[in-house]
Amino acid sequence: MSWFQEDEKLARRISPLWSTMRFCEPGCACREDARFVESIEIRARFGKPGPINPMASNVRHPYEGIHWETVDQYVANLHCHTMMSDGRAMPDEMIECYVDAGYDVLALTDHDSYHKTREGEPEIEPTSEPTWPWSDWLDTTPSRTWSQEGMETAARYDDLGNGVLAIRGNEIKPSPELVSLFNDCGYLNAERAREERLEFIAARDGLSFWAHPMDYLPGGRWDDHFDDSFERGVEVYAEHLASFQHNCGVEMQAKDPAMALKLYEELLEKLGPAEDVVLFANDDAHRAGLDDDVMFNLIFAPELTAPAIYEALQAGRMLVGERSDPLPRIHEISVDESREVIRVDAEGYDSISWVCDGETVMTGPRYEYGSVEGATIRFELRTAGSTLYSQAFRAQ
Repeated sequence: MSWFQEDEKLARRISPLWSTMRFCEPGCACREDARFVESIEIRARFGKPGPINPMASNVRHPYEGIHWETVDQYVANLHCHTMMSDGRAMPDEMIECYVDAGYDVLALTDHDSYHKTREGEPEIEPTSEPTWPWSDWLDTTPSRTWSQEGMETAARYDDLGNGVLAIRGNEIKPSPELVSLFNDCGYLNAERAREERLEFIAARDGLSFWAHPMDYLPGGRWDDHFDDSFERGVEVYAEHLASFQHNCGVEMQAKDPAMALKLYEELLEKLGPAEDVVLFANDDAHRAGLDDDVMFNLIFAPELTAPAIYEALQAGRMLVGERSDPLPRIHEISVDESREVIRVDAEGYDSISWVCDGETVMTGPRYEYGSVEGATIRFELRTAGSTLYSQAFRAQ
């Protein structure tokens, strides 16, 4: 048996422990065990997060590790702003907005570097800290918190709606901006390189993704600086996604989902099947009150806890896209390799289209990947007036 097979076998046995141990309090004896578990998983996964032994099957996908009989689906927004930066609502107003809309997971990601005061609004002094903890603006305290090396990373408020997981986060400048999650990364001045921001987040075991890349692609801010802003964007994002395992993916927003999908597919092609890229979707709201075309993440996780949501986000165990009411219910996403079929078992939707290398090649809940050539496969699930996009299935 090779060293990889031995490590893989061990990682399968102890992997469930790691997600819990890594959020223990400082000084906990099991943290040494957690570091050992991490080293085994890193070797078994060839240094990149995702399902254990990703090369074992003909189709690699982030839904492989989900136990559908015990999983639930959670509505999440991971990018929005309050009056603590350039938003138009106080933190408590923004929280109330999402709670009333039925969200389960929320990150307030203020730039924390400036505040634009308008007539009739209170003067607020900019800070260098994320908008945290929520209890500074709410008449309630969390029922549970999670910490990493003494730094609070998340909190659960059971008395908000049906229970809400608050994630400590921030949008980090300078451009292109990063959304930082599960850590205390504050404003880093314009002289600091992208690598410094990513290293800061990685050192705190946080997660990050690239915010609104459409702002820099054709029609955006890079047009005046580069002959081909799209090619430049692919190069910049691919370089950092490949170099930093805590840098997970790119964001889709309502203003140009087609451009975000094009970027996502180009990144998958450039990085190859051994690298993971996660597609996120958020509304980047700057005021209380959600638009009709609000974007969100539908996360699949066994429970509403920081370890479970962290792991799901890092692996890409979610659908993303436009919010609809009611939401479709996903019962299972599976791959039958003996029949070369990917199947979506869901209810509350109108249609499913399968997209291979940017082209729709099949419709319905089944995709027979043996009959169509192409390295990247994903599906689009449509309801009345909205679309949810899957993460990519990668043919080996």
